[in-house]
Amino acid sequence: MAIFVELYTIPPYMTAMFSLKRERFKEAYLILKGIATEEMLHMTLDANILNAIGGSPNTTDPHWLPNYPTPFPSLEFMQLLPNVMLKLEKFSLSMVKEVFSEIEKPASLEVFKILHSASLLWSDLPDDDGGRWKFKNRTNIFHDTSAKMNSTGPRWLRAAQKLNATRMVDKNVNDPFFWKDIFDKTTDMLELPEIADVYTIGAYYAHVLLKLLQAESCVKMSSINNTIFVGDSNKQLTSKQWYVTKGLSTATLFPVTGLKSAIEAILEVVYEGEGGSPCWPFVSDNPGDHQQRQLNLGGRQISSRREEYSHYIRFQEIVHGRELVEVTEVQPQWASDKCLYFTNELCGLPSKNFNRSYYPLYCYTGRSLSISERDDVWPLKINKFSRYSKKKPPHSFHKVNTFNMLYTSLLRCLEIAFNGNPTGMSKCMGNMYELLEAGRKLVTLPFYKNGDSETGPNTMPEWKFIKDGYEQKTKDTNFFPQVKFC
Repeated sequence: MAIFVELYTIPPYMTAMFSLKRERFKEAYLILKGIATEEMLHMTLDANILNAIGGSPNTTDPHWLPNYPTPFPSLEFMQLLPNVMLKLEKFSLSMVKEVFSEIEKPASLEVFKILHSASLLWSDLPDDDGGRWKFKNRTNIFHDTSAKMNSTGPRWLRAAQKLNATRMVDKNVNDPFFWKDIFDKTTDMLELPEIADVYTIGAYYAHVLLKLLQAESCVKMSSINNTIFVGDSNKQLTSKQWYVTKGLSTATLFPVTGLKSAIEAILEVVYEGEGGSPCWPFVSDNPGDHQQRQLNLGGRQISSRREEYSHYIRFQEIVHGRELVEVTEVQPQWASDKCLYFTNELCGLPSKNFNRSYYPLYCYTGRSLSISERDDVWPLKINKFSRYSKKKPPHSFHKVNTFNMLYTSLLRCLEIAFNGNPTGMSKCMGNMYELLEAGRKLVTLPFYKNGDSETGPNTMPEWKFIKDGYEQKTKDTNFFPQVKFC
């Protein structure tokens, strides 16, 4: 289901992006484009996880595909973001605040404690053939295979270490009771209210991660050589099949071949969307690493660091109309929600570890990102073609249908690429570019033949999958294939 959770967000994000007149407001356009690009990356990482355990990724099943307006897909045991209704609408600040920000809103501190414990477990496990980070034979040194450089490790591991996070078990991975303790611990964690009753996307991914740990530890209790990761490694997509839009994202794709790289993939998805915790929702590092980040960036300005912020923070920048920047003090005239407040109570930090110099102040007081919704947004209209005769549809109907055909081609292409044809991803990238161009043109098209694009109403993309002439294959859409639990 994780693939569809990510897929559901892309059309609303991109429709809002299309509706912005980017020549007038490039910043918000690029924020939305960067986030939509990363959501597609998250879909692909989810497909890699599913392939790694022998599943079959599906992107064309009408039962799961969104039909807007729609809630998020759900299962019997949970209702994901029940108060959020996904809609296709033109850009508005209310949409970004009430829908987009709610989608990416960080999970509770209890959920992030679980993710931090998983980060420490990741560092204890031996490397597999997948993943982005490889442990070097030196203390606390990792090699980033994407950037091709050594580092102190991924941001989520450093966050867990600096928070003095609790390890899942106190045994070494070579201890004969290690996997039994992992099984018992994850079974208990799955009963926690924050995990059993899933409401946020972060909690959903924590649930998936714990299920993977539970299943893997289950089979390893009978033999250390057993594993649930039995999928064909040739189906894995890697950075060779991915592109990074310059200036929009540093995220990258990597294969998943075992438990360690599966944990890494899930943590990457959560951090890029929600950030490291409710305390510091940043992608690359903790706020305390700000000075070192500046040194690494050669003193470049804030706009060069946008890629380090989570989706949630980037949406909040649009809501506040200002970039998030570090400040020396909070001004009394600023609104109470203008700044991020790191407190012992919120962050769960030991008092001895909490000091203002280590956790600087961040406020939405940087460069202006304000938008005039009247002048900077194309006036889109929800299409209601059913009101018109099929013999005389409005002239925009054919353009909308062409867009839907491109969207359908992209989903079919992704399913083929995810199921044993990784090199076909280059064709999918071409489909995405075609879709982008068609979407940009569609929103400037008056819905009525003699209409004015500046005053509207203009044509809204529909994002409908066209089933005609396509033989739908029956696939197992459960996250786990046939796995025998203990």
